[in-house]
Amino acid sequence: MVSPRGASDVTLFDRPTGSALPNSMIFKRSCTHFSTALLEPTQEEDDGCFDDEDEVDSSPWLRAPDLNRRSERLRRMYERAATTHGIDEQHLRITEYMSNIDVGSSVIPTSVIMHPFENHSFAGDSRGHVHVWDQTTSATITTLNTGMKSVNYMSLVNETDDALLLTGSIDGSVKIWRNYNAENTSLVTAWNSLPLSSVSVETDISSLPMSVVKPSTHYNRLENTKSVSVWQQLTGCLYATGTVRNPLLRVWDVSSEVCRETLSLQSQGTCLTAEGALLMAGTADGAVLSYDLRAPARLLSAIQTHKQPLVSILLQPGGTDNLLITGSSDGQIAYCDLRNASKPFLMTEVSKPSSMPNRAPALTALAGHSCARVIASGSSERAIKLWDLHGNNTYTIQNATGFLGQRTGPVTVLAFHPNALYLAAGSTDGHATIFSR
Repeated sequence: MVSPRGASDVTLFDRPTGSALPNSMIFKRSCTHFSTALLEPTQEEDDGCFDDEDEVDSSPWLRAPDLNRRSERLRRMYERAATTHGIDEQHLRITEYMSNIDVGSSVIPTSVIMHPFENHSFAGDSRGHVHVWDQTTSATITTLNTGMKSVNYMSLVNETDDALLLTGSIDGSVKIWRNYNAENTSLVTAWNSLPLSSVSVETDISSLPMSVVKPSTHYNRLENTKSVSVWQQLTGCLYATGTVRNPLLRVWDVSSEVCRETLSLQSQGTCLTAEGALLMAGTADGAVLSYDLRAPARLLSAIQTHKQPLVSILLQPGGTDNLLITGSSDGQIAYCDLRNASKPFLMTEVSKPSSMPNRAPALTALAGHSCARVIASGSSERAIKLWDLHGNNTYTIQNATGFLGQRTGPVTVLAFHPNALYLAAGSTDGHATIFSR
């Protein structure tokens, strides 16, 4: 049977390699992928599809994940978390100086996190830089210039594998980085999680959702947009809100960079927390809004725990079921039961607000440990206070570099280690410090 093309009719795929097309890794991988039957299992990257003559190095992010490494890391995480959770409350004294890094003069640390498996700590500053250092030696590993106005949020993506670094700025921009601890750091993706501008009067609002049109009664025209973001590894979603003119909350699918939901808020969002399908947003008027993210997303409840803007929401800190702790800028901390969150069963005061005009917030940072029954608060009083889950102030940290060392400056940010007893703190004096037990 004669081919309808004829003997001399040769396609690009039939020509020898290099005669018509350049040597391309994408082309070779595409040929291998699309030549496989649809119902057959896909071939692994190292099944011999490419020989040594191809001289193409398979990129780490294209290789199959190391399942043994992932299982070992998860085992270590569960063991350390169980050990941390079993420590008695009277032994949760995280006040010993461990390491410190200076982010620079006239620069303020705006975010801090710690790697759950490596000895890496991260500090984002007000210039848009991320400082990575070894928390055991205080040696700087690398400094990443993100190009952002300031790095107000950081998180690790796929932390059980080769983790990516997610950074969020005050203007709503989000960037994800690969090889954060090496010189060949590369940008994976970037987008803006919030609207760049408000809806103008001339805009046709008939086709816009109410979450975009609804004006806020707590918007200050002279105030710049302050974005708040939270990454959730379980769902692969990024949640974003902020002090935009039209209060809204967006749910982003990071893998596809698609906005899944746009939810309406009664006031500008100031803080977020998520666990499972439950998302909580704190607002500028002191309310806590709870959303059920199962399709379609809906508002579960709205409770008024404070009268001032919320600083942080702690959902079940220390693994304590049904415990909700909220803190506001006037220094008040409310302890609530999720089953009856409208009536806090305990109120405590971190510090009294100043009567001076243009006063600094009495509470600037509030963090809770995911395993240990301890929370930490920071304020403009140049001190970090540790609290148990019953509202008792157990310890106070005033020196950033040990006993009789440098005094802690006004605190800007706090963060606990995911599964160990370490506390990271940033202050207005340009230092980020790690404390241990």
